[in-house]
Amino acid sequence: MPRSIAAFGDDALEPFFFAFECLAAAANFCRIATHLLRPEVVDEMHEDADEEEARAAAEAEKLATVSGQGKFGRTTAEGVALNTPSIN
Repeated sequence: MPRSIAAFGDDALEPFFFAFECLAAAANFCRIATHLLRPEVVDEMHEDADEEEARAAAEAEKLATVSGQGKFGRTTAEGVALNTPSIN
């Protein structure tokens, strides 16, 4: 495998390592992140992806709150949840 990775051009190494790390389990992520051929820019790619994911989650939460679909589904104007299970 190291020969195959080394055969990639510099332009292909960055997306390769980024995608590979995104799919890896935590233990393997650490091993991949310390690979000798891994470009340092991959760290920035992960930071950018994390920021984008956080922005998307915040926007989705904002839209859900505005449309009355908060954490607990639909709510009344007073914020009382309409579709939560009863505790009887």
